[in-house]
Amino acid sequence: METDGFKFLDFESWRIVKTIRIEKQFGSRYVWADLVYTRSVSADYQWKSEKVQNSQGFFCDIKKEYPEDDFDKVVLKAVRQDYPDVHFQNADVYTDWEADSFKRLYGKQFKEIAVIYLQPFLDGYGNGPFPQGNREFPIFRIPLDIYIPCEDFNPFFANEGYTLYYNYGMEEEVRAFIKNIKPTFHSLEEIIQ
Repeated sequence: METDGFKFLDFESWRIVKTIRIEKQFGSRYVWADLVYTRSVSADYQWKSEKVQNSQGFFCDIKKEYPEDDFDKVVLKAVRQDYPDVHFQNADVYTDWEADSFKRLYGKQFKEIAVIYLQPFLDGYGNGPFPQGNREFPIFRIPLDIYIPCEDFNPFFANEGYTLYYNYGMEEEVRAFIKNIKPTFHSLEEIIQ
């Protein structure tokens, strides 16, 4: 028998990986891809665990509960517009061994970008004139990596995009929300390169 080892990554490199499997069926053809992003681990964003002993008491399992904050809920809400039954699969990357596992899983897959658009809902202008002049309403973009297992599936997922609407009067709140999340939101690419 052989023994493998692992090393812990620096704390700044610890991540929780969020994966959403999206699936499509066209007749008898079934295709899938994974939307993947990572989040930084912090005191407020980390998994909680509970050790569960087996009947012999020699080996134990770990029951984990992963975090899901407002940003994760926005991502899931946007994707569920087109894929209502999706959910997160969570994993953690604390060691080089876990990082290598993701590299083996996604390193040779085709990568595209899916975008969540946060667009203003101009409900106050529904019955009146639209504003004229220099008033610009921002559309915020949240890019997500989409990993496609084979070239044949690529055309089915090449232009994924999702739109959520926000009240146009809440522009500054949405801008602050995006700004606060940005330092904790990462691409899987930084782990598997």
